[in-house]
Amino acid sequence: MRVFTVFIVLLLVHGMVQEVEGHYTLGFQGLNGPEAPMGNRINSFPDGHSSGHLAYVQPGSLYTPPNLQGNYYSPNGSIIVDTVGDLYFYINVSSTVGPINITWESNLHFGSWLYIAIPPEFKPPGGWERFIGGNSTYVWSTITNDRFHIETGKFPARHSLAPEWWYIRISAPNTTYTGSNPAWAGRSSGFLYPAGDDPWLDRQLKTGPFKGCYKIVVYGVKAPSCSGKYFFKVFYTSGYVNGVWENYTSFPPENYPVILVKGEADPGYISGRVRYGGHSQYYYGYYYGSGVKAPGMVIANGTAIDPLTNKPTGRRVCGVGYFNTTAEGFYEIEGLAPGIYSLTAYAEGFEPKTLARSVTVKRGQSITGLDIYIQPGAKIQLRVFSKCPTGPVDWPSYVTFGYNTTVPLNPVGSLLATYNMSGYKGWPWGLVYLEVRDRSGSLLSYDCQYWNITANPRDFTLYLGDPKCYRGVGSRWDGHIPDGPAHFTSGLPGGVYYVTVNVFGYVQPKPLRIEIPKHEYAGAVYAELDLMKAGTIEVTVYFHNREMPSRPTPPVLSGDLVMEAYDSAGRLRGWNYTSLTAGSSTNVTLKIIGESIIITRDSLNGLPEDTYTIKVWYPGYVQQEYPQVQATLCGCSYLSLHFIKGANITGTLYSRDWQDPSQPVHWRHPGREILIRAVDKLGYAYGANTLPINQVAGSSNVSFNVWGWDSIVANYL
Repeated sequence: MRVFTVFIVLLLVHGMVQEVEGHYTLGFQGLNGPEAPMGNRINSFPDGHSSGHLAYVQPGSLYTPPNLQGNYYSPNGSIIVDTVGDLYFYINVSSTVGPINITWESNLHFGSWLYIAIPPEFKPPGGWERFIGGNSTYVWSTITNDRFHIETGKFPARHSLAPEWWYIRISAPNTTYTGSNPAWAGRSSGFLYPAGDDPWLDRQLKTGPFKGCYKIVVYGVKAPSCSGKYFFKVFYTSGYVNGVWENYTSFPPENYPVILVKGEADPGYISGRVRYGGHSQYYYGYYYGSGVKAPGMVIANGTAIDPLTNKPTGRRVCGVGYFNTTAEGFYEIEGLAPGIYSLTAYAEGFEPKTLARSVTVKRGQSITGLDIYIQPGAKIQLRVFSKCPTGPVDWPSYVTFGYNTTVPLNPVGSLLATYNMSGYKGWPWGLVYLEVRDRSGSLLSYDCQYWNITANPRDFTLYLGDPKCYRGVGSRWDGHIPDGPAHFTSGLPGGVYYVTVNVFGYVQPKPLRIEIPKHEYAGAVYAELDLMKAGTIEVTVYFHNREMPSRPTPPVLSGDLVMEAYDSAGRLRGWNYTSLTAGSSTNVTLKIIGESIIITRDSLNGLPEDTYTIKVWYPGYVQQEYPQVQATLCGCSYLSLHFIKGANITGTLYSRDWQDPSQPVHWRHPGREILIRAVDKLGYAYGANTLPINQVAGSSNVSFNVWGWDSIVANYL
């Protein structure tokens, strides 16, 4: 077994001057390979990297881009495919950007985190993506020795930066510096600081080339099976939207560290350009034969040959190279084992193309100028109609999540509009979410679009793909493109696909089957479909202070009231909510229209015809009966139910010592939060303190009330 070691360092770009091994990072993706800013061979600081936090990888520090190696290929800074070893990460914060906030207590204990994203081709130890916290047994850090603040996992497939990549994330508790250095007064241990500027002196290394760095070690990681130039993404929490969804600040992509994974000790590489080969002479300002201005990749699959005899061995080998928009199709597949390869090119909106001939790479051989011409992929044009069983019907205002000109967004729409949807307009703009899947049901492409319901009151037309040029539907969401965000990396080849069109309050009877012809440039595939207006359920809730029969009384607490509709199979199909003020009214009426969980579950639709069970949630109140109601297409059902005030627990919590008899002790951490839960004999928590409780300076007790759980509306988005 060959062991490899990887180091990642965030370097001080405009800080102290020190000498370490020179290195190149991802750099700007130019027309003929990486360009400055991407470091240099001397690498004194400041150097040629992009300003900001910087990361580099060792043995990747010895890596040099092929276009800077002259007439030879020296694949240093590399590891062998399928080997296992430890990863050593070093973090040094740039003084120009400032400290990095990784405070665990921030954002209502959702925390702020430092992330290191690892490409999915690497294989971490078992348990890495366990449900809660992953497996921190294989991670060690100088930042914290508390494994509670170290988590591992895997990002979801729709992640904005690193879809389905592995990650390590680290936070730190908030402790205030109380030492004698006045320059550090008030600093928190929840931040990472530039070299030599951390009040907690044991967190940064004191000697060696990584002096002033934070160290993180990951044990037992297996290298990818395919050769190529891989990079790691490093980013950190910038905030939370609606208190739940995490946003990130990434290091400059030019500063991402690279490491070469090679298939043999003396590999070769292939480079070339993916070019526009459409039937038209013009594309996005480029002509036939021009490099494609789209993100993509080239994959090499083949059979190894003996490095000495050049005879096939039967061993399967592979390699991959990625390019972004600014590279205009220029690709490099590095670290290739000697072998006979077939090459397949992909680019966003273009049909995948396999080179008609195979390519033989011998030991240490460099093959350049291997260009591949690809055709634009198909576009999908749909005309969507609003229908009832009796015929066409106008789009209702709720498809916009608003009411009218003066109220363009209702409460749910306001929440939706804050989650990375800068183009969300509310009334009169209806929101539509589209998905394209293959025969097996795998999601290939998706998009959100809008239409004006006043200009198009009963139908609208939409495109998947760019209607202004030949680029078709984008597919294969991927984080390997040498950029910060993820991208689509392919188009749709000829075949059968299924399209779903999701509009709030509507149902699509079945997926729309479309077929893309299997010939060069399929053009646009046109289809029409009917969306059926779903039924709605109007529910009135009456509040009571005691068991029925009793007179309705206004709620005694303020909070969010949430209504849910579950179908006959027990699946949540619709919900709505409103905020209430204590003492405001004895009842409230809401209409349940459908699901709008487009953020976490990609669900935007109405209520299919079925029998629904209604559940209501409000802090301090209990629902004793769960009525059922029928929903029919284009209909509206009505019902009412009664909400009974539940029990509450009022108490006092005392701070005592452990002596016998015990004595009162003043709270030791004034201002820190106390959480109190009501737990039954089976360990199930039924509620927590209604209002925040903090330790009080100079006191040894605090009063509390436990009414039940508050409704968390963000969970429904």
